[in-house]
Amino acid sequence: GFWLKGWMMNASDSNSGQADSEDVRQRLRDAELKAELFRRIFEKSTAPSIVIEDDMTISLINEKLEELLGYSRQEIEGKVKWSRFVYREDLERMMAFHRKRRIDPANAPEEYECRLMNREGEVYDIWIKLNMIQGTTSLATLVNVTSRKQAEKNLKLREDELRVIVENFPGHIYTCHKDYTLEFMNGRLADKVGGDAVGTPCHSAIFRRKTPCPWCRMEEVLGGGIVRDEFLNPMDNRWYAAVSTPIYATDGVVLKRQTMLTDITDRKIEEQRLRDSETSLRKENLRLKSTLNERYRFGDLIGKSPEMQAVYEMIVNAAASEANVIIYGESGTGKELVAREIHRLSDRANKPFIPVNCGAIPETIMESEFFGYKKGAFTGAVQDKQGYLDLADQGTLFLDELGEISPAMQVKLLRAIE
Repeated sequence: GFWLKGWMMNASDSNSGQADSEDVRQRLRDAELKAELFRRIFEKSTAPSIVIEDDMTISLINEKLEELLGYSRQEIEGKVKWSRFVYREDLERMMAFHRKRRIDPANAPEEYECRLMNREGEVYDIWIKLNMIQGTTSLATLVNVTSRKQAEKNLKLREDELRVIVENFPGHIYTCHKDYTLEFMNGRLADKVGGDAVGTPCHSAIFRRKTPCPWCRMEEVLGGGIVRDEFLNPMDNRWYAAVSTPIYATDGVVLKRQTMLTDITDRKIEEQRLRDSETSLRKENLRLKSTLNERYRFGDLIGKSPEMQAVYEMIVNAAASEANVIIYGESGTGKELVAREIHRLSDRANKPFIPVNCGAIPETIMESEFFGYKKGAFTGAVQDKQGYLDLADQGTLFLDELGEISPAMQVKLLRAIE
């Protein structure tokens, strides 16, 4: 009704005849019924609604708007301008839309967001849809989107936090689709591979491989599994720990894979060092136990005297080292037995033990006996021959009567041993 008043008066003056008067009365009754129907719909609407006049006076509000603003309709209708409730930072923009809608409706937005304040000073984010309903009078329907806006703010905050975490992660992070196409790379990974490679296969961009990596277990991840692995990257010859996890769609289907790579080369080196140390200590322990169990006998050596006990200790110490060893003693005192025990207790025990009596080798063939020769190197060299140094490779070479070797040959031999 309120905007039909003028139209109803004009209609009643337009005809004076009985038939025309009856027609006018019927038209008025129809208009009143439509107006009443509109009012009922307006009142029962689940969305806050408001009718605004040209001067921004609020001429009608429904119950939902009363609840939103905290004012009764008696306090508002015909008494308060719409601009009173608009948040000050949005007021100028809203007033500009209000004027433009009445001057140039085609270029005025029919929907926009602004903030409103209720009676208690609380601020709400509101989405507004406007329609011109009679001349310069407009109907506005409001949707309170405060919770949605807050959720968007929280989501953006979480995204910003996650972005900081991802970009400051000390390793590499990437996501790829089922066909291995990269969707995302963090900054560290992009720097390592020489630029953002999104859109290319992960095995090609990151590992320079034409086919998927042998350590990749895409099917397990697509099946919902979390895959952990360690591998040596052939590109930089460094060890990496990889954790691949599935990324799900809202319906629970796995869409893609996320992988986090951490350089563990230093850890691997330390682990190997500890393993080597453990192995060495275990061997040393076994050697010591064997000597303590039979101190009157040490391999093929027999003796319980303090002097022999000292010899046994020196043998154990020599076997535990990588140093060259010189053994002194008169002929027949067991120098070769000592050498064999050192070899037996060392890490080279499963490699050759080559004893050489230097005093029994003629000077003319000394060099070829130690260093070997190739077929055809001299007259009579009908085939390749390995020298003592080759035969003892990774094992032990025992040179008995070393002093019998000529000084010239000793120089060459010393060079080879060093």
